[in-house]
Amino acid sequence: EQAQPNAGIDGTLNICQGDTFTNSDLFAQLTGSPDTGGTWVDNTDGTHTYTVAAIAPCTVDDTSTVTVTEQSQPNAGIDGTLNICQGDTFTNADLFGQLTGSPDTGGIWVDNTDGTHTYTVAATSPCTVDDTSTVTVTEQAQPNAGIDGTLNICVGDTFTNANLFTQLTGSPDTGGTWVDNTDGTHTYTVAAIAPCTVDDTSTVTVTEQALPNAGINGILNICQGDTFTNADLFGQLTGSPDTGGTWVDNTDGTHTYTVAAIAPCTVDDTSTVTVTEQALPNAGINGILNICQGDTFTNADLFGQLTGSPDTGGTWVDNTDGTHTYTVAAIVPCTVDDTSTVKVTEQIPPNAGIDGVLIICQGDTFDNNDLFAQLTSSPDTGETWLDNTDGTHTYTVAAIAPCTKDDSSIVTVTEQALPNAGIDGTLAICQGDTFTNADLFGQLTGSPDIGGTWVDNTDGTHTYTVAAIAPCTVDDTSTVTVTEQSQPNAGVDGTLNICVGKTFTNADLFAQLIGSPDTGGTWVDNTDGTHTYTVAATSLCTVDDTSTVTVTEQSQPNAGVDGTLNICVGDSFTNADLFAQLTGSPDTGGTWVDNTDGTHSYRVTATSPCATNDTSTVTVTQQAQPNAGIDGTLIICQGDTFTNADLFAKLTGSPDTGGTWVNNGNGTYTYTVSAIAPCNSSDSSMVIIELNQTDSDGDGTIDCNERTIVLPVISIDAVTLDNIVNEKESTDMVQITGAVSGDFSVGDEVTLNINNNNYSGPIDENGLFAISVSGSDLVNNSDYSILGTITTITVDSNTGSSSVQHAYTVDIEPPLVDSFETMDTLPILLGLGSPNEILNITVTIGESGESLVYIINTDINGIWEIHTDTDIPQNGSFPIIDPEIILFITAVDIAGNQGVGEVVIIFDNEPLDNDSDNDGLPDDEENSLGTDPNNSDTDGDGIMDGQEVADGTDPLYACDSLGGTPPSGSACDIYVELDLVKPDDNFNGSFEIINIERFPDNTVKIYNRYGVLVWEVEGYENKTKAFTGLSEGRITINRNEKLPSGTYYYDIYYTVKGEQKLLTGYLYVIR
Repeated sequence: EQAQPNAGIDGTLNICQGDTFTNSDLFAQLTGSPDTGGTWVDNTDGTHTYTVAAIAPCTVDDTSTVTVTEQSQPNAGIDGTLNICQGDTFTNADLFGQLTGSPDTGGIWVDNTDGTHTYTVAATSPCTVDDTSTVTVTEQAQPNAGIDGTLNICVGDTFTNANLFTQLTGSPDTGGTWVDNTDGTHTYTVAAIAPCTVDDTSTVTVTEQALPNAGINGILNICQGDTFTNADLFGQLTGSPDTGGTWVDNTDGTHTYTVAAIAPCTVDDTSTVTVTEQALPNAGINGILNICQGDTFTNADLFGQLTGSPDTGGTWVDNTDGTHTYTVAAIVPCTVDDTSTVKVTEQIPPNAGIDGVLIICQGDTFDNNDLFAQLTSSPDTGETWLDNTDGTHTYTVAAIAPCTKDDSSIVTVTEQALPNAGIDGTLAICQGDTFTNADLFGQLTGSPDIGGTWVDNTDGTHTYTVAAIAPCTVDDTSTVTVTEQSQPNAGVDGTLNICVGKTFTNADLFAQLIGSPDTGGTWVDNTDGTHTYTVAATSLCTVDDTSTVTVTEQSQPNAGVDGTLNICVGDSFTNADLFAQLTGSPDTGGTWVDNTDGTHSYRVTATSPCATNDTSTVTVTQQAQPNAGIDGTLIICQGDTFTNADLFAKLTGSPDTGGTWVNNGNGTYTYTVSAIAPCNSSDSSMVIIELNQTDSDGDGTIDCNERTIVLPVISIDAVTLDNIVNEKESTDMVQITGAVSGDFSVGDEVTLNINNNNYSGPIDENGLFAISVSGSDLVNNSDYSILGTITTITVDSNTGSSSVQHAYTVDIEPPLVDSFETMDTLPILLGLGSPNEILNITVTIGESGESLVYIINTDINGIWEIHTDTDIPQNGSFPIIDPEIILFITAVDIAGNQGVGEVVIIFDNEPLDNDSDNDGLPDDEENSLGTDPNNSDTDGDGIMDGQEVADGTDPLYACDSLGGTPPSGSACDIYVELDLVKPDDNFNGSFEIINIERFPDNTVKIYNRYGVLVWEVEGYENKTKAFTGLSEGRITINRNEKLPSGTYYYDIYYTVKGEQKLLTGYLYVIR
């Protein structure tokens, strides 16, 4: 008989919360002698079911259940910090109130005497480990505004809060506020930081020292050569200058008067007196004016003859004796006039005579004397001749200054032409032609005279003579040489014999002509196998000569195109079988050669004039006989199934794949491989099926019926490098890795359950897996743990499974960086993170790329500060800022969350009316409004910022303009851009709700972290009805009391087109 399966009697396993347990722990709680080797299933409700499978012929499995109960771990809460004002006392209840994480009550407190107090909650069995937490007590120092001081400045100088602060003594706290009392004093207030409540104040009195006054610049005018004193210079200054200053001669006609500054004024005052001299009158130095006889002249002509740089504007007097006197009157303070004299003389004009004519024979020469002899009217001698190159020559007599017009006359030269018989020529005729004297004359060039005579010199030349005409005496001759041109010769016809396919040249054709043909003729292919050679006639011959060469061709040998002969392994073949595989119409009668490499060459010998034999190749291939392998045996367990692949694996002898299997119905299967042409006999083999009756362990149960316990083990690695999901990772896919050990198979699926969603992936040969999951599921998962499961099935169908719970942490709150503008070159950088956490702050200085790294701990309210004047970075030091620059600040928490901000350091000496983007708003007004001084349309609605201010619309809001269009994607609903409130700060002093003015029907409520309403208003407005960190009174919060730094939550109720809407979120108050 086969025993019924026995899963035992249900039990209970009590564990301590968080402890893990194994299937063995569960099994130990069962009673009733349960069978081993069953399987466990986690029912995910705190119970685990144990199943023992029935063994045939039994059919009903048996199950039992173990209920797992957990004893809660003791909880002493999460460490906290109690911040008290310096000198205050506190109780254990105060300490307990700072613990978070819902600590158990009834624990005991111990003062560790180092500023910390430990709270211990004892463990309850079966838990054995007590839990402790610590509260650190910190004291907030009282505010210190320092001791009153005095700041002495120069009249007109400006000063900063930093200048006032340096006059305070007593080590005052930085970060206080200054108030100008308008009576020459300034009060500095350091606000008390909670829990301290009393602010501290001090006063700086400002006094002024008058500036020195050197008066207003003047001019002292003296007569050239006069002297003067410092009293004369001082008398020219205006503006009530101070006496007692010093004078300096600048050696450039100016004198500087300096009144020294009295401390604390540092800049002396100066003025300048320019000394000018009135020049004495100057009538110049006497001169002579030489004029051409009969010319007139003007006073300007007379003035031009004076030297010594005379003054203009004087008067001229004609003395009637050929002289003229020039007088320049003296100018006050000079009193003596100055005079000079110009004497006038006359010059006689030039005479070149009257024009003439000189006649010469062509080619004769002449000189200037021949030309001068043809002039009449007593011309002046010794002057210049000019050949005009047109047969005339000009004689010029130059005028003598002051006469300016030269005199000239012309002599025209005429020539008698010489006889011209032309230039020798050549008459070319065709061999045997006749010619005339006119033919000879036509070959002369050089425009020969007609009417001459010809003489045949009987040597192939003919002379042409033209007689000279008086006064010329020498006849002129020329010669024409007669030459004959030979007739063209193309030779006698010939024949050129070539091999088919060969090419030939015109030279090959020419070589077949006989009869000494002329070279240089042209060939024409007549396309009928003949080529015509033409020798063109040379002028004066007109008939070309031709001959013909006939081309004949000898066929090339043809061994055909290579082929392939496919035979079955072991078959024989003949040359005729090989020849039949050639294509391309091969010639018969060739010879065959066996190349002994499976190829055979066929050769056809060439016939003259062809010289190259032709060969082709036939490759002999053999088709392998089909191989079904050698018979085999497949041993199986009863009831097992098998595939053709299982059968094939039992064949030996390297059988061919792709055959067919046939079940013979008698426990055998036949495998057949078909023959491939040209082979025609198929091959077959057989596999016999046998049942496995082996009992390896001799227990009376054959191996096929033995059951194997399968125990895989799964583990999950840290979710991220630090097992913390940060803000960036929460929006990405996160890869979860882990390993499976024990029993598993490659490709088994691991399933991860996160936020009720399943993610699956296979394991590799090493048992490793990597599965990408949604970061948002990790964040939204209520218990921040991952349930991983693996189920594996062995080849003999045995099943095993395992699961694991992996916990992780979520931190998606990035630290906050405060952005603002300041004139302080050593600003205090600040922001907000989680309470008591470590932040890595990187400060990049402008575009320089220089970065400073600070490691900062937030306080109990999450506030962090960097005092750039005293806090030392991990690298380098904070630089001197000059000029304006932007600090780019990045804060990163331990989880890798990142917050950024900017601090703009500005200088008060920048021009207030500069308009960098030409939008009609000065840069300083844009800085005040919050618009971009380098972008004429900050909100991108198509309307310039200056026009929006003029229209009364908001240049920072793309949905508020006259005629503009919001850019694509603009947020025209309300939203919160900066969730930071710094009371009394010029930039972030109130909670700004973007676009709230568009929805006047609104209500805003603000709650502290305990859900207590601390502020409420209807009709919220960013300028007049905004939250500034003061309480409006509710339960424990007093009206107008300053709310402490920390996190607050807001509800914004507003109406959009009749529809009620709600926007919720949180903000930070930083004091």
